[in-house]
Amino acid sequence: MDYYRNGNLEKEAEYINNELNGSFKSFHSNGKLYLSGTYKKGLRYGTWKEYTEDGLISEISNYDEKGNFDGDLKSFDETGNHFSTIIYDKGKVKQFTYQKPTEALLLQVKPEVVQLYSRDIIRMAV
Repeated sequence: MDYYRNGNLEKEAEYINNELNGSFKSFHSNGKLYLSGTYKKGLRYGTWKEYTEDGLISEISNYDEKGNFDGDLKSFDETGNHFSTIIYDKGKVKQFTYQKPTEALLLQVKPEVVQLYSRDIIRMAV
């Protein structure tokens, strides 16, 4: 366990043979959770969550056994609203979706296809 100068916990992690293996948590200096997930043989594995200093979720990501992004990576704005998703398959981007709520904009990207939705307009590029 590591601590900030103010005495708050900075990080707690599990190790096997000096290698990260098991649950991992790091904290903002204000004591709120910053990052949580699991390591397997020194690599990120499974679902990881990142939080703002206010305690709101900012990102949820998933990793495969090789430490590559795998599945959904979701991002959230400073108010906790979901605005983008990247779908990975063993580290390779398969689809990207971005939605900007203030402009009613939705962008979807799949291999070789881009779709842009803005109000009632649809644009597609191949």
